[in-house]
Amino acid sequence: MSQVLYKKVVDSLLDQIGSGDIKVGQRLPSEEIYAEQLGVSRSTLRLAFTQLEQKGIIRRRKRGGTDVISDKPVPRFDLVGGSVIDLMMLSKDSTYLVQEVKQCTHRDSEDLANYLDVANRWTCFSGVRLASEHETPFGCANCYVPEHYAELAIEPGDRIASVFGSIEKQYDISVARVNQYVSATTCPEQYTSTLGLETNEAALSMKLEMRDKSDRIMLCSFTYFDPARVNLNAEIRIED
Repeated sequence: MSQVLYKKVVDSLLDQIGSGDIKVGQRLPSEEIYAEQLGVSRSTLRLAFTQLEQKGIIRRRKRGGTDVISDKPVPRFDLVGGSVIDLMMLSKDSTYLVQEVKQCTHRDSEDLANYLDVANRWTCFSGVRLASEHETPFGCANCYVPEHYAELAIEPGDRIASVFGSIEKQYDISVARVNQYVSATTCPEQYTSTLGLETNEAALSMKLEMRDKSDRIMLCSFTYFDPARVNLNAEIRIED
């Protein structure tokens, strides 16, 4: 019964949010009070909230209440370990807005501490990743390109599919290998407001290394994602 009822609750809330009766930014009553107001059980309301949260309509925080954060479903993106194809799909379905372009060395950034033997100089393309038709970024990134691939026609304000795609096009090469490292961490303070997160809230951290056929690094990037707007998938093969 609750399996059917919770969908009615979802549809009702979506209608109210879409019409403006419930506004984006509004905090909903506690589960106990709201369930009583709607005339449903708390388990039914939780099922409805889970689906609305997966759609990016609401955000629930432990002991912090439930907030309406969007009036329409927000795309979620798959992060699939080690797959160039899936990285290309991420680039196809979203946009990278370049906010700053600067020259740097390993002395200028802790991110480059492990790349002393790769290049003396790097170009850093800092920006945010945006979903189509949704201007709240779901990722903040620093993309570092070594000097042997750094002559790219990318400027602040450009909206591009990806930095690695620009390297491939300009230098007529292809990514041959990807190393991807993903972990859960506290979102750095400088990115919380951009991603719509709160201080000390969790984020997904992803480090990428892309190499060409000669095994030279083409790019290394460091990105923080809003975990409510991405899916983390991994394919594991066990050989006999």
